[in-house]
Order: sequence, then structure tokens, then C-alpha cells
Amino acid sequence: MKKLLLITWLIIGSMGSLLAQPAAYVSFSPADLGLGMRVDMPFNHFGAYIVATEGNYKFAEDWYVKNHIKLAVGGILYNKSDSFYSMGLSYHTYGEVKSPYEMPRKALMPISFEVGTGIYLGRLCTAIRVDPLKWDVMLDVGIRF
Repeated sequence: MKKLLLITWLIIGSMGSLLAQPAAYVSFSPADLGLGMRVDMPFNHFGAYIVATEGNYKFAEDWYVKNHIKLAVGGILYNKSDSFYSMGLSYHTYGEVKSPYEMPRKALMPISFEVGTGIYLGRLCTAIRVDPLKWDVMLDVGIRF
């Protein structure tokens, strides 16, 4: 899985360098302590983004989900100011799951969606994305080239 994530990051990085003023972010998910990379690719007032993260949920000593990998792709709507809105689809894979209770079905669904917003402060970029089905929040901090 780590090889898949590395290959995805390399593809994302090479795609971003071909476009005008792409933005590259470090992505953090507090729920599963996941780290990853996000790249925004602008096209006038619209754009696209792609994100890859990996983390591990740990709820208690005997309750965890290992190797949660999330790949997300979505669209961006840029405002006249330096802010934007985003919406996308995400695909989740899960490794070992151990729980003393039966996990709710929607907690381990492979497909979900996310909505977000962000702002450019000069070259610095910040964004927040929320997955309303899983109640997961992702924070992105990066730079615009």
C-alpha cells in the first residue's frame, strides 16, 4: 500500500508542475492521524484537486483500524477574492480492523464525498475539507507556485 501511495504522490507532483500556478499541500486528518499530499490544478475560475493520505484509527487498546488509505478527486470553484470552494469524491481502503463491537456499515464504506473551502494568503494556501458521511475533517496547508 505504501508503494501505491508513493506512486500516486509522484503522479500528482508531475501533473501539478505542468499547469499554471498549481498549489501543493500537506494534508492532515486528525481522526486517523493521516498524512498525505494534495495538489490543486487551476483552470481560470474552476480547478481540480487530487489528494492521497494514509493513517491509522486508534480508538482504544483493542479497537483500531490500520492502514486507512484515502484517495480523493474533486472540483474547485474560485471566487474573485483569493478564496475557493471544493467538492469531491473519495475512495477509502482499510487494512486490519479490530473492534469489540460491530462497526457501523457507513464507517467502513469505500466511497464517500467531501466538501470544503480554502483561502490563498499570498503564496500560502490553507483549506479544510469535511466528509459528512464519516464525520471526518481534513486540514490542508501548502504553497502556490
